[in-house]
Amino acid sequence: MPKYKLTMLSPVHISSGNTFELNYNLLEKEDFVYFYDEFRLVEFFIAHNLIIPSSLDGLKRLMNGNKDKIIDSGLHIRKIESDFSHISKTLLENITTANHPIITGSSLKGSFRTAILDAMVNNPKDSQNFREKCKDKNFDQARFNKNIDNDLASIFKYLKVTDSLSPLETKVYKTVNIKKNRNHQGGREIKVENIANYVEAIKPNQVFEIEITDTNENRIFQDLGTLCNLFYIPFLRDDDKQYFSKSGYLREIAKELSSTKFLINVGRFSGAERKSLNNLRDIKASKAEDKSQTSARTFALENYSNDKIYFENKLLPFGWVLCEAMEDDKDLKQLVKTAKEKSEKNKIESFEAIDRLHNLKMDKERDENLKQEIKQKEKKAQEKLKEDKKAKREAELEAMSPLEREIDELIQNDKNNTPQNTLILKALEDGVLKTRPNEVLDFLKSLMVNEKKWIEVSKAKNPKKDKDHQKTIKVLKMINNLDKN
Repeated sequence: MPKYKLTMLSPVHISSGNTFELNYNLLEKEDFVYFYDEFRLVEFFIAHNLIIPSSLDGLKRLMNGNKDKIIDSGLHIRKIESDFSHISKTLLENITTANHPIITGSSLKGSFRTAILDAMVNNPKDSQNFREKCKDKNFDQARFNKNIDNDLASIFKYLKVTDSLSPLETKVYKTVNIKKNRNHQGGREIKVENIANYVEAIKPNQVFEIEITDTNENRIFQDLGTLCNLFYIPFLRDDDKQYFSKSGYLREIAKELSSTKFLINVGRFSGAERKSLNNLRDIKASKAEDKSQTSARTFALENYSNDKIYFENKLLPFGWVLCEAMEDDKDLKQLVKTAKEKSEKNKIESFEAIDRLHNLKMDKERDENLKQEIKQKEKKAQEKLKEDKKAKREAELEAMSPLEREIDELIQNDKNNTPQNTLILKALEDGVLKTRPNEVLDFLKSLMVNEKKWIEVSKAKNPKKDKDHQKTIKVLKMINNLDKN
């Protein structure tokens, strides 16, 4: 299959449709930003016993507070170079495969297609070879002018274009919308900032390989390079005059172009002119006098600048790619090999990070299971202790006399830690004991004697204040009263 070496001349952004927001699924540290899968972050929080807030602001605070831990975990989808210290808006992701940024074959094919169709409409002489080879496809010029390319829908199926065959490095850029007419730039500082967005884009100066195959037996796409240069060189020269680096490298490249070395413009932010046909273009939203042209251009800013209006010598155009047919290129093969090795390394690191998180979760589950086992054992031990205590209590009650059980009940119901002899005396006075009074009085006297609380003659200066003496006199009176009866 014919192989082509593609060189990135400027940043290229082909949107995946995904966005990343700071402290939600994106973190930034030093000169890099990190993309995250929200489900992996939830697993991380759970594994680290972190409570996930219900509000977005709370989640962002949690993310920011654990930023270093999350970054060190290695769970990020991608680590991307960035010269911006604070991403104030959502960041648009470049399209990827297996989490590796790529240039899609469909985007490249779209750029080829636009150039070919434009030549067929506006440059019959240059596209004569293509026209002749398409005769058997019922190409009708008049109908084509009305219906654009309906008659060619079946033609482009013969053009096969692969995605970039090796992973590409990306960087964070800021999209800056600039008026083409510098006189219209006044007072645009705030507007420029409001319109600006952040994107992940393929970095310039990278080289990669694709395959472009013409499967038609008549080789109808053999003038592909010539027709692409015919369409894109005027736009390249126009970009070279606009608000970006004045190094002149684009002008030099234009001098070296040929049928096997040609330009295309790919992806978003490169302007409607590069995506539609000359002389048939009608941009309804354009504020330019010529409605076939846009009034402003979007450029890429790769770092902060104090110039908020013009950004002179700071901007790069989006989308420029140089295509070169190749027979063999040892340097490119080495580049592809290195890129694939890096891709494998990143894949292994990602798997290792996921394994670490999995192991952390497993360790946590084991810890939780062990805690549950300990709790169950403690619970059973407590239940056993409770049962033993109950059995012992029942045995103690069984061994007690009726009077001892009554006294025990008094003690159990007392919440004031009242002395036992006082409880018994009060129960006697209140008449709440079922045992005969003489037995109770004998027990009470014996108890007070043993406790050395039985004092018939007080040695106190004021016997009336001697509580034990007064209690003894009270018990003696009750005994005497029983004896008289």
